[in-house]
Amino acid sequence: MDKSDRKIIEMLDKNSRLPLSKISKEIRLSKQSIARRIDDLYSSKKLFSYYLIVDYFKLGLNNAVFFLSFNKTDKERLHEKIGEIKKLDSVAWVADFFGDYDLGVSIFYQSQNELNKTVSKIQEICHEIIKETNVISMVEHNIFSFEFEKKNRADFHISQNVKPKIIKPSPLQKRILHELSNNPRTSSTEIAKRLDTSPTGVRYNIKQLEKNKTILGYKLLINFSKFGFHWGLIFFSCNHSPELNKLIVKLKNDSRVILISKSVTNYLLVDILYHDVAELKEFVEEYKLKFSNIYNSKTLNVIQVHKLGPYLN
Repeated sequence: MDKSDRKIIEMLDKNSRLPLSKISKEIRLSKQSIARRIDDLYSSKKLFSYYLIVDYFKLGLNNAVFFLSFNKTDKERLHEKIGEIKKLDSVAWVADFFGDYDLGVSIFYQSQNELNKTVSKIQEICHEIIKETNVISMVEHNIFSFEFEKKNRADFHISQNVKPKIIKPSPLQKRILHELSNNPRTSSTEIAKRLDTSPTGVRYNIKQLEKNKTILGYKLLINFSKFGFHWGLIFFSCNHSPELNKLIVKLKNDSRVILISKSVTNYLLVDILYHDVAELKEFVEEYKLKFSNIYNSKTLNVIQVHKLGPYLN
């Protein structure tokens, strides 16, 4: 993999709907060469998929992450359970971990009753192996694009307002969102064919969804292990104090951080990329020493993301 491949990954991670012509112009390679390189990145499993970032609060949705730890179980059995959980419509992502929890499930819901039903279904699927569970309701996310040189990252920000302004997409916009959630690189022409409408209408509605910030961005799911990184998820349990905002600001400016999620109860879930265990330990200790409002921490290693996509049904 050379400098051009790295640039392609960075550009697509900031906006995975970028047309080949724009990437070609920036990198000064032909569109055919760019297309071939993207195919090679996928075939070599350096990239997994594209995904759509939406402001789910504007769609009247809430989000919680359901963490589970299990009694000892074999991998084949665990993957069977994951396969069943992935089929649940309200589940946006499923990931398995090494650490205090074995599985994380991101759930989108409109009411507490809907959340309870999904949690109950997951508990039914895993009931005979569950040791411990934890449901964490999220109120804010900062999702950062990946940069090899870590110079100019994009920040996709999702935040719950006290009085959220609910956007009601038209029936066509809902169908467009569904198509984009399956693959953000699907062209307007392809979407138009599937929805039996005009490409102009599709482009117009996508621009409207971007303008009202229902759509926040288009990203990649990158196989970081192919680039020498491990993916860690750190739970920082924090007291509510003026230091909390300072902590978040420092995390935003830390090039190792790729995602910050804030919970209702002031948990911070921080996704970081690191090279070895010593670097991960150093990261945690650095923040605990600097910020006295962090009273506890847990560390997980992400093994695999099994499903990724917004809940748009």
